[in-house]
Order: sequence, then C-alpha cells, then structure tokens
Amino acid sequence: MLLSAVIPGGGQFYTENYWKGILFLGAEGTLGYYAIKFHQDFKTTGNSSNLSRRNNLLWWIASVKLLSLADAYVSANMYKFKDMAKLSFDFDRDKIYLGVAINF
Repeated sequence: MLLSAVIPGGGQFYTENYWKGILFLGAEGTLGYYAIKFHQDFKTTGNSSNLSRRNNLLWWIASVKLLSLADAYVSANMYKFKDMAKLSFDFDRDKIYLGVAINF
C-alpha cells in the first residue's frame, strides 16, 4: 500500500496485477497532467473556469489515489492466495462434494 502511495500503480505492480497498475498509472498521470495544464491556463488567462476544472481534477486524483491504495491493500492481503487454497469439486449420483484445502 505504501508503494502505491508513492508511485501510482506501484502496489499493483508489486502484487503482480500489471493491468491494474497500468490503469492506475495512466489514470493518475492523465488527471495530473490536465490539472497542471488547467492551473497554468488559469495563471496566464485568469479565467476562473480553468481554476474550477483544476479543482475538480484534484478531487478526481484524490479519489483515484484512495481507490488505488484500497486495491493495493486488498491485493497485498490476497497475494498468492491462489497458491494457498485449493478448491475441489466432485459429484456422485446422489451427492455433491465441495472441499477446500488451505496450506499454512
């Protein structure tokens, strides 16, 4: 989770969720680029609509960052869970068997 706080998508890359990492990196990068662009446009033109757009984008960046942190936390806790738990399924004429084996 700390890695995602510092590097956009870093926690997702660490837990081998590469597509999520690319998505968060792209989203935060794009939103950040446009926030800086609207800020510079506001400074040069003084148009308050650019200031409003910048502020909206900053809220979007904060929302995406929180989602990225939450996803990194959950992914870190579930990391390698596929290797730890084995699900088995079997059926007979009269019964269905479902089993879970967890390695510690």
